[in-house]
Amino acid sequence: MMSQNSTENDIYRETIIGWQVVRSKNDKKNIWLYPIKINWECFVETEELDDDDELFCVIPAAPGTFDVYGMLKEPCFDHSLGLELPGAYHPNWIKELDNFKIKKLKESEGG
Repeated sequence: MMSQNSTENDIYRETIIGWQVVRSKNDKKNIWLYPIKINWECFVETEELDDDDELFCVIPAAPGTFDVYGMLKEPCFDHSLGLELPGAYHPNWIKELDNFKIKKLKESEGG
């Protein structure tokens, strides 16, 4: 059942190996960073850019940078919880996943 408490086994991390630095051809003032990830199957994942976006550059990620996900068993899917960067604060991922489960449970009950 979705109300079951999460454990560390419900949390997984995908390694971020770099960042795409992207800017819009129409707006040169703002830039966006998108992670370049490598998953457990050694597939590299990047953000697909819109036609009005251009890749400005690629920068390496600090070793130990991760995109953190939580697994939900019912319904079965994963949810991005956030980024884990070395030397930076990050929340307790298990509590974050439990809070997300409670939110989804309330939504499914119409509350």
